[in-house]
Amino acid sequence: MGTGSKSLLRDEQAELRNMSKSIDLLSPQNILRRGYSITRSNGKAIRDAAEIKAGETLETTFYIGKTISTVETNPSKEET
Repeated sequence: MGTGSKSLLRDEQAELRNMSKSIDLLSPQNILRRGYSITRSNGKAIRDAAEIKAGETLETTFYIGKTISTVETNPSKEET
């Protein structure tokens, strides 16, 4: 294998390592580790508080553990 081929292979391997690190940093588990949580209704992640209805059951996933809660009121849906 020529010097150019070895250099190209080394560069590509370094790029793959960098991509792998980026993927790891963006994994849901690492995001949860930083203190975020994921709240779901019927298995679907909630992105907008206005989607939630009073009486709805939600599942919230943390880095360690989960909790189930029931919505009493949703100020996001109340008319002002």
